[in-house]
Amino acid sequence: MFAASWDGSTYLSTTGQRQDSIRLPGLANKVTQATPLGDPLHTLEVMRHGDDVLVKLSGDPPDPYVSIVAVDFQGELDVRECLVRTGKGTIELTAESALDEI
Repeated sequence: MFAASWDGSTYLSTTGQRQDSIRLPGLANKVTQATPLGDPLHTLEVMRHGDDVLVKLSGDPPDPYVSIVAVDFQGELDVRECLVRTGKGTIELTAESALDEI
């Protein structure tokens, strides 16, 4: 998944196998709406799951190869640092998540 954000919206681009939902880990902002970019009249269901936001994908995507979803939110983008579980149930640790000092 790729993301770009400006003017109170985040644009999510997904490729490959169709997913049931998109998880936005650590997004603290209130989401006002989510819509497929090719079908702005189709509003997607958005729900909070702990510190994450889930955007439920429904219907057929406007493009079979790349799906882009516009997620509108209130305020300046606020993403909290968090650990992300992979689809295999493991946690991916990056260099950014390492401690500088103990």
